[in-house]
Amino acid sequence: MTLPLLVGAASCFALPAGAQTQPSIVGSPLRWITNADYPSTALRERREGRASYKLTIDASGRVSRCEITASTGHADLDAQTCRLLSRRARFVKTGGTDQPRFFESMFSWNIYD
Repeated sequence: MTLPLLVGAASCFALPAGAQTQPSIVGSPLRWITNADYPSTALRERREGRASYKLTIDASGRVSRCEITASTGHADLDAQTCRLLSRRARFVKTGGTDQPRFFESMFSWNIYD
């Protein structure tokens, strides 16, 4: 039996001097994309890939924009990544500023037998 295995990871990199830290996550990122979300055609065709992404977070803590910064090589996996993150990812609200915040990370779509 073939099962999809999904792997997400938070960014681990040094920020430039003066840069803001990434916004705090609300809930578990493990719930943002689940095995049930693997696109059926990609699963059937055994397509895998790692998407790096950048989310723009508004003052309410919701994703206002998702940008794929490094593609999986498959348009449907990239689109599904942003579609799900835009719908499910949540962050701590800001206290009175409308300045956008940014969250960068990656997500791997993998299939294991």
